[in-house]
Amino acid sequence: MKTLKIATLFFVTMLFSCGSDSPTSVAGTSSTTSTTSSASSSGVKYGADVVVGSETYKTVVIGSQTWFARNLNSPTASGSSCYLGLDSNCQIYGRLYTITAAKTLCPAPWHLPSKADCSTVEKNIPVIRDGALKANSNLWQPNTGTDQYGFNALPAGQAEMTNADTLSYGALSTNATYWTSTADTMFTERYWTIALVASMSGVGGFADDSTSQHSVRCMK
Repeated sequence: MKTLKIATLFFVTMLFSCGSDSPTSVAGTSSTTSTTSSASSSGVKYGADVVVGSETYKTVVIGSQTWFARNLNSPTASGSSCYLGLDSNCQIYGRLYTITAAKTLCPAPWHLPSKADCSTVEKNIPVIRDGALKANSNLWQPNTGTDQYGFNALPAGQAEMTNADTLSYGALSTNATYWTSTADTMFTERYWTIALVASMSGVGGFADDSTSQHSVRCMK
């Protein structure tokens, strides 16, 4: 059985030092329910809501970018699951997706973030190492989130395909990992992730197999 990867190896060197690559988006059914940005009393700047399938997603403006404020929860014909197969986990954390499924989800002009997009997040947030992107929630163990920008990252865990072709789930309550559109240049069939870990205040990442499942955020 493959060992589930825990996203701690790359926190010493931030993943946000890479070059640009092309965003991944698809034409899909979406609509906006407002046309202007607004600031909340907490200072979070919200963009227009976006409807994907049957669900409505709030968006948040972080510098020059706009991000979905929660993980996607759109069923797919294949390549996605709820943590441990429980629908209740999808309702809390969103679905987990393979990179193949993830590439089909964001309706244009929204797209999966690239590593270059993540570099921009780092520049937009002066102090990213204080849990600013994590939800201030006891779902994190321990809870180190301050959620200063409304990104509301939750520790949804991840899934790895084992040698027996079954999914092995892990890292619920400790890890939030998100696919990027950036392929690994050293190993084929691997893509980079963005990762937040409960016990660490920074943002890191690792390259994972395309058959693994992680959370998805759309941005533009």
